[in-house]
Amino acid sequence: MKNIHEIMSLLENDSFWELCNTHSADPELLRKFTDKYDLPEDYLDLLNITDGFKLFHAGDYTMNDMAWTLEVAEKYHDGWCENVLEIGYFMDNVLLIDLNKTHTDQYLFVGPSCVTDGFVCVGTVTDFLNGLIENHGDVPHWMACGTGPYDFGEK
Repeated sequence: MKNIHEIMSLLENDSFWELCNTHSADPELLRKFTDKYDLPEDYLDLLNITDGFKLFHAGDYTMNDMAWTLEVAEKYHDGWCENVLEIGYFMDNVLLIDLNKTHTDQYLFVGPSCVTDGFVCVGTVTDFLNGLIENHGDVPHWMACGTGPYDFGEK
């Protein structure tokens, strides 16, 4: 299994992925983000490499940047309970970090963008990205291997 640095290197160097919209994180914004949220180590590694990205030059495969998460996601909460952080959008599915599980290897959840239930746990950001690479961009691989369903609606 590749670590975050190896994953990002592969995505950057393999033209199949059409990686775009990458840029270094603003140190002040990163500090503000980490002061506000207790984040998993591999997700922090990703933020230290790039503040968000898109694959295939499309909005269908997006890892959100911190500014979007801090400004947009909080204003338009989409009915999520307080302990989740929306970090990405991949083929009509939302990536959520359960902030109560950030120090475990089971903190990342994926589910449909139009509802708050039906989410499955896919492990970590590293696990998700490795699975995406192994399946050549076919996202629904987690439906067979994830645990769930979970409901992240406001209680």
